Amino acid sequence: VPAALGLLWVRYLHVLANRQKRLAASGEDTSSGNGTVGRTVIGQGGFRFLLAFVAGWYDVVCFKQYKMYANMMTGNSLNMCMAIGNGQYGDASLLAAAIALFNSGFTGFEYFDRAVGSNGSCTAVAPVILGLFAM
Repeated sequence: VPAALGLLWVRYLHVLANRQKRLAASGEDTSSGNGTVGRTVIGQGGFRFLLAFVAGWYDVVCFKQYKMYANMMTGNSLNMCMAIGNGQYGDASLLAAAIALFNSGFTGFEYFDRAVGSNGSCTAVAPVILGLFAM
């Protein structure tokens, strides 16, 4: 479950960044309603660095706690194969469940995002992600 939630959060931030990029490219008014144009708090380079840092930190925390990765399914697949080879079928089934949840979380997010026709807007998906994190 932590892997799926981590992926949803990173995907949410990615969609938000793409939306901001499209708004800026289209020249659409992004003012806050008081006549002043909103300014960016963090640039694209800084945002990418922040996402990479958070993803890496989350992987370290999940590996130390659960002995599986949150964002690296290649590592989980390798660990699952080693567990099967060592006869540790309980560990292998836990890793297989993490891989399945990771993929189902991504698939569910994409399905929901397309079903509501948000076209990159995060407002429809944000309450769902918040609810999943609150659980």
